[in-house]
Amino acid sequence: MREPTKSGNAGPGRSAARTKVCDPPGRALQKSTLSDGVGTITDWFASGRKADDFPLLETPGYLLRRAHQRAVELFTENRKGSDLTPRQFVAMMAVYKDPGLSQADLVETTAIDRSTVADVVDRLTGRGLIRRQRSRRDKRINTLSLTPKGRAELEAAIERATMTQREILKTIPADERECFIRNLRRIAGLQA
Repeated sequence: MREPTKSGNAGPGRSAARTKVCDPPGRALQKSTLSDGVGTITDWFASGRKADDFPLLETPGYLLRRAHQRAVELFTENRKGSDLTPRQFVAMMAVYKDPGLSQADLVETTAIDRSTVADVVDRLTGRGLIRRQRSRRDKRINTLSLTPKGRAELEAAIERATMTQREILKTIPADERECFIRNLRRIAGLQA
């Protein structure tokens, strides 16, 4: 598979034209149109075309996966002495914001699958960053809270996570960022 070029490769045999789509305050965003007569990428999907013409490098799923991959790379580059993974950071932030939540609540809050959350919690508990204890209301449930060591680790990680988010957003013009975030929230199934 060919990688996109710096000029925004629209795929083999295609060039991208620019048309307005999203109107954030101050300026409209742009979207690609395909030069093979189909129109926009959404028109292509509606046309029912076959695999030979599939515009992989323009598909939302592929682009979201690549964007996620880049976000993880940036987080990893910005760790500076911490070995927290992005999932561990998200889990610890969720526990910080809602101390006493259960492991099932953590799955719901973070959208990380159960088995991965179980592994993350085991690792963080083993490192002394999260405390797991029986709920007073329901002895079948374990509640989670940060330890003092976990709070210190999270505080140190906040600066790195913030730096990562800034690096992600700096690739997008400032007047398009709110629209970008709003659309990501829609895709993620969160309220816009």
